[in-house]
Amino acid sequence: PNKSETILGKINSIWNLLIPDIEIGINTDRRILEPSKNGHKYPLNSMSDGEKAILYYISQVMLAEKNSFIIIDEPETFLNPSIFSRLWDMLEQAREDCKFIYISHVVNFVISRTNVDLLWCKKFRYPNEWDIQRIDNTESDLSIFSSGLLTELLGSRKSILFCEGTRDSLDYRIYSSLFGKDFIVFPIDGHNNVIEYTKAYNTSPILDNNCAYGIIDGDLIGERQREKYSFKGVFTLSFNEIEMILLLPEVIKNVLSNHFGDSDSENKIEKFKKKFFEMVESDKKEIIDEKMKLVIDNLLKNHNVEEIDSASKMKEDLKNWVSDLEIEDIESKFKEKLDEILDNQNYTGLLEISNQKKKISKGLANKELDDDYEERALQVLKKNASLREEIISKYFMGFKEIVKNKC
Repeated sequence: PNKSETILGKINSIWNLLIPDIEIGINTDRRILEPSKNGHKYPLNSMSDGEKAILYYISQVMLAEKNSFIIIDEPETFLNPSIFSRLWDMLEQAREDCKFIYISHVVNFVISRTNVDLLWCKKFRYPNEWDIQRIDNTESDLSIFSSGLLTELLGSRKSILFCEGTRDSLDYRIYSSLFGKDFIVFPIDGHNNVIEYTKAYNTSPILDNNCAYGIIDGDLIGERQREKYSFKGVFTLSFNEIEMILLLPEVIKNVLSNHFGDSDSENKIEKFKKKFFEMVESDKKEIIDEKMKLVIDNLLKNHNVEEIDSASKMKEDLKNWVSDLEIEDIESKFKEKLDEILDNQNYTGLLEISNQKKKISKGLANKELDDDYEERALQVLKKNASLREEIISKYFMGFKEIVKNKC
């Protein structure tokens, strides 16, 4: 009397929420399920792989014995990401008496599950030796990682390399080209994240099957701070900005060689360098001001009140600390260094100290070197293995030393 209470009715109620334009009925003569669309019936095998997977999953779950353990290997197979979360949410709700055990490598699916225990198969040795680790990212050593990032980290068999930026940023694209053969590169926004995530990964008693490293922009960071970061497994780029790697002489020559002869290439490079020096000379005050802002920001971030006392006493201590800072001396030394680079026309030094980012790599480079220079340089870096090795050996020896000594 109530078809919605039958197993077929329950299957259809879930199915119709996902795929409303196809109905599932029964061919009573052949005793099989039969789909229909706009009143036209057709064989099950004429359905798409995704539709067949959805019908299979719904049917198996609804037919399971009461209080079953339902094990699903790769529950996202054949399914669109917009579908699989909704499907398994509905099935879990429909069979609250059952326990669902998912085996998945897909991060988006793993993080779509709520109220779950997350288990990581760290190691398996044939025939029956398993190392299963329960993961709880609310624990202190893992709380810094989001569920999605943690799941990706757990699935990595290579060493981890944290960098600044996002998946579509220059940092990620450049470091993936340079180090993608030996590392899994994870972009995690700013340099503070790189430092903290590297430390958290390497000190976690759970994430002990691998090593993590970090690379951050030079950002006019001082030598003492660079050494401090290196002990944490973080390498500080010698260049102030990641964009400057694409403006190395080795990279420029390779880009121009695809479109220009040797003579034209040399003329273009010399003209570009001349304009670059002129631009830095013109922006010298802004570069110095930016340097001092970074210095002061860093000092403030790393200063702690030593003793708890009255507000007025702590305020007085803070004033004394500020007055003792040798800000003017730092500014004077940096200005001297910048003037020396400009006076000696030191191009490598210019790349290390300039903080002009897109103004150079896109604006000036597009005008003086080649159209869409940044993208062309990225493609050259991606395809030219010998160029990558040359850059690593010249500018990333410090990173190689960190990797050698860390793990």
